[in-house]
Amino acid sequence: MVLVQVVNTVEDVAKVAEAIGPLHKEPPSLYVSLAGLRTDRFGVTAPKLSIYPFPAGPIFVVDMLQMKERAINTVGKCGTSLKDFLEGNGTKCFFDVRHDSNVLYCLYKIKLDGVQDIVLMELATRPRSGRFVSALWKCIKNDAQLFAAEKSAQVESKEKGLQVIDPNRGGSSNAFFGLHMRPALIDDCAKSVQSLPQLWKHYYSQLDREWRIKVAEQSMKRLEESWKDTFDGSRLDMVSGPSAWIE
Repeated sequence: MVLVQVVNTVEDVAKVAEAIGPLHKEPPSLYVSLAGLRTDRFGVTAPKLSIYPFPAGPIFVVDMLQMKERAINTVGKCGTSLKDFLEGNGTKCFFDVRHDSNVLYCLYKIKLDGVQDIVLMELATRPRSGRFVSALWKCIKNDAQLFAAEKSAQVESKEKGLQVIDPNRGGSSNAFFGLHMRPALIDDCAKSVQSLPQLWKHYYSQLDREWRIKVAEQSMKRLEESWKDTFDGSRLDMVSGPSAWIE
């Protein structure tokens, strides 16, 4: 079981930077996800940043709402901040990086680099590259190398998280924005990155050199698109794969 640590002080942020250490390329040693993203008339917000230094762990759930710029600019004893890691060319993995990249750029002017987008890796493994990208829960269900009990725990965690944030299930969309986040949401944030190393391994082993290059190129293209003022994450074609891959 992977430990989970909530990070809500500058001192803890410095320790996160130290825990990440040098980034490995194969397999990647850093998996990242933002949770609670919201864009409205008040602007863009990203309450929680989940970081999984693999395999040592723990999974860090960083409270971006309370610490704001301090969460990414605080430097650890290693002389590096979270912003340095995110903008560096060391490999880091996201699952559909577009929204996360857009929010990090809008809020903190972070331009991600060295990203491998796992949603594109999954798309590239299909016998004939598909038209639509898959959801994370579907990839975990079908492809994550987990025992049945672990998969069941993942599904249960997601369901509990939805009960907290989904108004249709008695929850509130503002649940991410309180001073003290409920345990179900912390667990859901952690689960959003916990399975990414297994998914990366599963898909990467099926890709030849040509497709690995294509994934890298499209990952970079998606980053560049997310930095534009015209980026709209609500577009219907966000569920479509790269046009060059559609057969």
